[in-house]
Amino acid sequence: MAATPQEVYRRYLWATLTQNADAVAEMFTVDGVFQAPLVPAGQAFPRHLEGREQIRTGLAEYYHRWAGDQQQAGLAGLTVNEEKSRSVVVGGAHDRRLQRIRGRD
Repeated sequence: MAATPQEVYRRYLWATLTQNADAVAEMFTVDGVFQAPLVPAGQAFPRHLEGREQIRTGLAEYYHRWAGDQQQAGLAGLTVNEEKSRSVVVGGAHDRRLQRIRGRD
């Protein structure tokens, strides 16, 4: 049985919050595209990565830079919206760790 969009998104969140670049990359096809268009230009987080290996490498480099941040991440408020094509999942989450990094609580 195929995973639901919610299951896929939860698996993605877990992989990113545990900084597991391999697990994130394996969720993409070989020619998949990772986009984070809301990340401002010039930030450390990658905005655009093409291909599974570039996704793996780009996220691993980013996670390595943040390796000193060992705070536990907690999620509150998870939303998943399915596109009609079912090939696109758009999700949003509230990550308290990111709030602390940005200086808000």
